[in-house]
Amino acid sequence: MWNATNSNFYAQIMDGLAAFFGRKPEETTEAELHQELIEARTQADMAEKAKSEGLAAAATELDALRADVARLNAELAEATEAAQTASESLETVRADLATTQTALTAANSALAAKVKETNTLAGEVARLTAGKTPKGASAQDDDEQFEKAPVGKGVTVSAEWLEKSIFGKN
Repeated sequence: MWNATNSNFYAQIMDGLAAFFGRKPEETTEAELHQELIEARTQADMAEKAKSEGLAAAATELDALRADVARLNAELAEATEAAQTASESLETVRADLATTQTALTAANSALAAKVKETNTLAGEVARLTAGKTPKGASAQDDDEQFEKAPVGKGVTVSAEWLEKSIFGKN
């Protein structure tokens, strides 16, 4: 029979038991180890307890993972919906752009036709009015200074006579 007072490995055995039950050997008393042994009962009971605790922990982790998967699926659905909305919006903008480009091309063609027509008409007007007095204009000068001058008392001076008189040039 085993006798603790005569045992050479008592301290090592107690430290091993403390480690076996997940306790720190330097902080564990004999009474605590004894209580652990009473609660543990047999190795089969300990294995069953560990299995139950492991299954409970795994179930908790599995529930957390399921919650994460559900959250990620919801985020994926939101992102997919946002991408679909953006895609539809982009298609609408592309259709509007195509319509606008078509309208712009038509407007540019119409403008080019009008510019060509304007140039043609301007050339025609210039051809028809070349060398003629514009319609509504009189051949004489209508400046009011000329109207004030008495008729018949004016003198016409040539530039040549003016140069000779004033500057003495010949």
